[in-house]
Amino acid sequence: MTETPVTFGFDLTPRLIPLSDLRPRKAITPTLLKRKKYAAILASIQEIGLVEMPLVYPTSPGVYDILDGHMRIEALRTLGINEVFCLVSRDDEAFSSVIHVVHLTPIQEHYMIATAVSNGVSEERIARSLRVDVKRIHDKRDLLRDVCDEAIQLLDATSVSAQTIRELRRVVPERQVEIAEAMIRAGNFTLGFCRGLVLASKPHLLSEAFRLQQEKAQKAVDYTALLKMQDELESLQRQLQVYEDTYGQNFLNLVVVRGYLAKLVGNARVTQLLETRYPDLYTAIRHIVDSVSLEG
Repeated sequence: MTETPVTFGFDLTPRLIPLSDLRPRKAITPTLLKRKKYAAILASIQEIGLVEMPLVYPTSPGVYDILDGHMRIEALRTLGINEVFCLVSRDDEAFSSVIHVVHLTPIQEHYMIATAVSNGVSEERIARSLRVDVKRIHDKRDLLRDVCDEAIQLLDATSVSAQTIRELRRVVPERQVEIAEAMIRAGNFTLGFCRGLVLASKPHLLSEAFRLQQEKAQKAVDYTALLKMQDELESLQRQLQVYEDTYGQNFLNLVVVRGYLAKLVGNARVTQLLETRYPDLYTAIRHIVDSVSLEG
């Protein structure tokens, strides 16, 4: 069987090209230059130089179309850099050379930062290169703290988020592995799914820190509920006092009103008028006179 030779989509030797010879295939608008992505590219080039070479295609002598890397080249122009090493494509399209974009997982980011720090790169410099707060670098550095090696290996190549990984700290290593396996079987690496599995864990599988946190939260809830009940009881007592204070006056008013209405319906001519012209009103008055007890 004859082996098919490997065909490269670009020249293996990068070419140093003046920026003036590079022709963009898409417009770089002011809106694009205001995006965080462009700011991060600019900061990275300022701090550590260009990491990924642009991809270009020669259209005529001394003229190259930019296939990939428009924002990087714009950042170089902004920084006053006049030339750049480029990969020269053998095809007039970026797809064949840049066929896959591989995004790092949070676990891989952790390892990269840990390796850089161990090689002497300060966390502050990494933060400046990525144009992020140094606290985010600290969070990525400490991401795998209190997570067992077996669970990390299971989740290394998955799309699990940093928040989901931190959620695993709430259970003991044995349970971390069980939850990691459950997420892989379900193909669900969301924070909500992981949190549900954590909360469904038996008490002895919870980490000591999380168990104490839960107990403290429960006590806080109980104390808050008690304070709310006390407030409601005090409010009820105040309302009762108002009713007690006004009861005597209201009862006296009721006696006077009932007596007046009793005299009205005791008059035959008034009763006849009410029954004839205002039957509903007469029924209501009659009901008050007959049903209200005057016993204190």
